[in-house]
Amino acid sequence: MDLKPYDGVIEQPRPRDALELGIRVRQKNFHIFVAGPTATGKMTTTMRLLRRDAPKRDIPPDILFIHNFETPECPLAIELTAGHGVVFRNEMEVFIEALRHDIPDAYHSKEHQGSIQAVLNGGMERENEALADLKNQASELDFLVRTSKQGLTVLPVVDGKPLSQKEYTDLSASARKEIEAMRKKLDPVLSAFFEFNREIEIQTHAQLEELQRQMALSVIESRLSGLVEKHRDNEEIQEYLNGLVNDILLHIERFIPEEEEKALTPEAFLKTVPQYRVNLVVDNRKTKGAPVIIEDRPNYYNLFGRIEKHVEFGIYSTDHTMLKAGSLLRANGGFLVLNAADLLAQPGVWELMKSTLRTGQVRIEDLGEASGFLATSGLRPIPVAIDVKILLIGSHSVYDALYRYDEDFPKLFRIKAEFDDSVDWDRTAERAYARFVAGVCEKDELLPIDVSGLNALVETGARWADHQRKLSLSFNSLASLVIEADDVARSRRSKIIHRKDIRAALERREYQVSHLRDRMFDDLAKNFVIISVKGEEVGTINGLTVLQDGPFAFGKPARITARAQAGTEGILNVEREAQLSGQIHDKAVLILSGYLGGKYGTHIPISASISICFEQSYGYVDGDSASLGELLAILSELSGIPIRQDLAVTGSINQLGQVQPVGGVTAKIEGFHRLCRIRGLTGTQGVVVPKTNIPDLMLRDSVREDIEAGKFHIYSVQTVDEAIMLFFNQTPGTLRDGAFAPARSVHNQVYEQLKRLHTLNSSSANPAGTLSTR
Repeated sequence: MDLKPYDGVIEQPRPRDALELGIRVRQKNFHIFVAGPTATGKMTTTMRLLRRDAPKRDIPPDILFIHNFETPECPLAIELTAGHGVVFRNEMEVFIEALRHDIPDAYHSKEHQGSIQAVLNGGMERENEALADLKNQASELDFLVRTSKQGLTVLPVVDGKPLSQKEYTDLSASARKEIEAMRKKLDPVLSAFFEFNREIEIQTHAQLEELQRQMALSVIESRLSGLVEKHRDNEEIQEYLNGLVNDILLHIERFIPEEEEKALTPEAFLKTVPQYRVNLVVDNRKTKGAPVIIEDRPNYYNLFGRIEKHVEFGIYSTDHTMLKAGSLLRANGGFLVLNAADLLAQPGVWELMKSTLRTGQVRIEDLGEASGFLATSGLRPIPVAIDVKILLIGSHSVYDALYRYDEDFPKLFRIKAEFDDSVDWDRTAERAYARFVAGVCEKDELLPIDVSGLNALVETGARWADHQRKLSLSFNSLASLVIEADDVARSRRSKIIHRKDIRAALERREYQVSHLRDRMFDDLAKNFVIISVKGEEVGTINGLTVLQDGPFAFGKPARITARAQAGTEGILNVEREAQLSGQIHDKAVLILSGYLGGKYGTHIPISASISICFEQSYGYVDGDSASLGELLAILSELSGIPIRQDLAVTGSINQLGQVQPVGGVTAKIEGFHRLCRIRGLTGTQGVVVPKTNIPDLMLRDSVREDIEAGKFHIYSVQTVDEAIMLFFNQTPGTLRDGAFAPARSVHNQVYEQLKRLHTLNSSSANPAGTLSTR
C-alpha cells in the first residue's frame, strides 16, 4: 500500500478552522481555548498550525532592562530590533571596559597632572599672599603669626619679643588688658583670613573637579560618539546615555582605583558598576518569525518573570541586572501555549494572567508584592507592554466551568477550538488511519502492517468510539496498540504485523487490566451474587451496568427487584434511601412515576407502595439506563406475571413510554454474554437494547460468532410495550373505553392490581390520587 505517512495526527476540520481563525485575528482579546478529550490531537494540531503561521510573521524586538538614573528603584525596559539587543549590550560592556583603562590613563597623564598641579599651585600662591597680608596686619597690632602642621599660632609681641604663655601670665593686669584689647582688633582680620582661605579651597576644589570632569568627558565623548550617532533616532537610548554620562561624571572615582588596590578583571569590575550594565532579558536574534512558547510549568515566576537576589553577609541585594523574563515576555509578538488545568492549579496566577491580558502589560515583581501580602524587593520595574496570543489547552469541563463562573473569560477567550474524540467512518477516515499507522511504524521503527492488520485497527477504532459509523481519535491508545502488536509479531518471528497480532495485543492488554472484572465474574459463576440466566421470576429482571476500573470499562449484569404493597408511599428508591443514588437515577425514578400515573391513573387514583432495588449492589448507582428494566420489574410485580430471566435489558424511558438510547451498550451486552457463557448458553439468551443504540454496537468476535450461530440474541425496542412482549410473552394490552383489553393482558392485570391496592387504602386518612417517589 503506497501511503505517505502522517507526521502528526488525523486532523479535524472544525477545530482546525477555529484555530486558523484565532491565529489570523490579531485584534486584542481574541485568545483561543482548545477544548477536547485527552489524546485527540489538540496539542499536535495546535503546534502544527502555529509553526506554519509563525515564520510568516515579523520577528518581535529584543527586550532589555536598563538602570533608571532618575528613579533607581524603577528600572526601565527598552526594545531594540531583533538581534540588536545583544549588540547594544556588548557595546556597552566594551565602552565601560574602555573607560576603565582610558580614564586612569588620562588622569595619570603628564598633561593632566600638570594641569592639576597648576591649579594647586595657584591656590597655594593665593593662600601665601593672604598669609603674608595677615602677618603684616598682625605685626601692626603687636602680634606674631606662626604657621605649623597644627595650624596658625598667634603670639603677643612686647618690646619686639614674642611672649610665651608664662611670660604673658607674669605681665601685670593692665598690660594683659591692653594686649587683649589689641587681640579683639585682630579677630576680624583672622576671621577674614580663614574665610578667604576657605573660599580659595572651594574654588580650587571646583577647579580640580571641573578639570577632572573635562578630562573624563573628553575620554567619554571619544568613546561614546559612535554609540550616540548609531542610536540617534532612539529617544530612550539617548536619554539613557545622557544619564549614564552624567552619573559617570559624578562618580569618576569609580574608574580611578587607589594605587594599593588590586586590579579587577573586566567581569569583576562590571559587577561593581551594575548601573552601567544592560540586561538583555529577551534575545530574538535566532528567532524565525513570531515566537511560539510552550510553558510546561505555568507557575507565577515562569510566566511573569522573577527578581533574583544576591546574598552577602546575610544581606539581600538586587538590581536591574537580576531581572529574569518569564514566558509572557519571551512570547511577546507571538504565541504562548498553556495547559489550562496546570495554569488554574497555581494559586492566584489565573487572576494575574487575566489582568495582564486586559492591560497588555507585564509586571516583573516578587510574588509577595503581586499578591499584596509582603514587600520583599526594593525594585519595581516599569511594566513592559506586550502583544501575545494565549492558547489554553484543556478539557470541555474546564472550558464550561470558566465560561459559566468567570465573567472575564468569554471576554478574553473569544475563540473555542473544539476537538471530538471520534470521526465519521468513511474511506477518507480509513485512509487517514492508515497514514497515521504508517507514520507510527516509521517513527518508532516498527514492522510494516498489512491490510488485515489495518482492518483490525480500524475495527478497534470503531469499538473504542462505541459506534458502527465512527472511528476513535484516541491517538495515544492507537499508537500504543501498534507498538504492542509489533512486539507480538516479533515474538513469533514475523516480519509483518497481521490481524492476529492486533487481536493478540488487545487480548494481552485486556488481561493485564481486567483483574477486577474477573473477580466479579468469578463470584457470579459461584452464585455468590444471585443472578439467573434461565427461567422466569416475578418482580425480578436482569439489568446491565458498566464499571470503570482505571483505563478498563466492562459490563456487569445487575439484579433489579421490585416489591409492591398497599400504602401511599409511591415508588421507594432503595438506593436513594441508602444515599447510594445519583441525581440522574433519582430523576429516572420520578419519570417512572409519571409513566405509571399517565398509563393507569386517569380513571382511578393510584395508591401503592412500590420499592425498587439493585440487589447486592454496594456502590454508587447513577444514570437512567436502568429505568426500562426497573419499570418492567414493577409491572411484573404488580401483574404477578413472571419475567424471562434469560434476557437482560438496558434502556432509558420517558413518561410517554418511549425507549431512549443509553451509553456503554457494547460493554453491557458483552458483560451479559460473558455470564451466559460461564453458566452455559441455552440458545434463548440475549439482551434487549434501545433500537437507536443498534448503530453503536461494535461487538467482539466471540459475541458475533454466538449471535450468528443462534446461541445468543440482540433484540431492539422502541417502546415499553415492545419490551413487554419480549419479557412477558404476553400481549401488553390496549386501553378501550376506560379498560385495558384483553383481560389477560399485562396492562389490564397491572390495572386490576392497582384498583385492589386502592381499595385496601381507601380507609387511609391520607387522600390518594398521585403517585409519589422517595
